Amino acid sequence: MGTSGIRGYDEHRKDRCDYSEALVERVKEKEKESEVSKVALEMKALKGQLDEMRNLKYDITSLKGSISSLQTPARRQFISPRQMVDNRKTPAKQKSTPRVEEAGRSRTMKRPLRGKDPRKSARRTSARRRILQGKQISEDMLSALQMEDLKKLCVMHGVWYKSMSQARVALRKISGLIVSDTEDLPDKKETRGEARGGRAGDDVESSESESEDEEGDGSSSEEVEVEYSEGQATSKDVQPNGH
Repeated sequence: MGTSGIRGYDEHRKDRCDYSEALVERVKEKEKESEVSKVALEMKALKGQLDEMRNLKYDITSLKGSISSLQTPARRQFISPRQMVDNRKTPAKQKSTPRVEEAGRSRTMKRPLRGKDPRKSARRTSARRRILQGKQISEDMLSALQMEDLKKLCVMHGVWYKSMSQARVALRKISGLIVSDTEDLPDKKETRGEARGGRAGDDVESSESESEDEEGDGSSSEEVEVEYSEGQATSKDVQPNGH
């Protein structure tokens, strides 16, 4: 190569080196600018946090001032109305002394007795008697029976139940036990009592027993209870269970 070629190569190499140095300087300047921008952003965030802390400080001082300015409500001593009596003594509860007539009575005797329906008790007594005699009963008599009577009647016929209504429904299904009031009568002149009892001769006896029960329901019901409890074994001649 000639001298001119060497000179051209050196110049080209020099220009290339200058260009690389310029690039390096530009990169350094960009890095510096990026670092400066980062620092500026961090400083801005710190400044915002400082402003928030100052605002919180002002808010806390204002709250303290408002709390200190508040006044506690005046407390008043509670005065019981019993302490305002003239003699300054607690009034004792006045006890009512019972009378001489009521001294021997208990509280249960003083309670008002519930009004009993004499017709319903008479129907119940006549129904229990007819059950003991192995005769049919009516719907009214069945409704007049209480839980004790229904229990005994269900035991006699082997009926299972859970309540009074279920026991009555089960007893109605037993054929020959209950006579419905809506059944056709052989004779139109037959009285309502015969329709309930099912027989003319038995109705006379049931009506007599009802009149006796209305006059003295207490004594007759006790006698029937004794007969009803003792005659469970003998009263099983009623028609057997339909189940």
